[in-house]
Amino acid sequence: FRTRMVRQRPNIQPFEQMLGRPEITLLDDAPYRERALEILTSNMKRQHPKFSLVDLILREMLSDINLKIDGLLTFNRIDFEDICALRGIEIFD
Repeated sequence: FRTRMVRQRPNIQPFEQMLGRPEITLLDDAPYRERALEILTSNMKRQHPKFSLVDLILREMLSDINLKIDGLLTFNRIDFEDICALRGIEIFD
């Protein structure tokens, strides 16, 4: 959630309702953080990073074939189109 979005309560209510649905599973991103940080720092040494740390964590999770991910809700479709197409993950924006 972006700062601008969370400052207005009416913007959050639809997400709270969606997250409370029984078919929604929240995933722990801890196992993916270290690898994402390694990618980010490596990219910073060579060039301007293409993705933020948060986006890299998400990309690592989306790449994990052991996670069953059906869909991704994002405002940055372009940052995830490649990996979602590869895994057959639907993007909602």
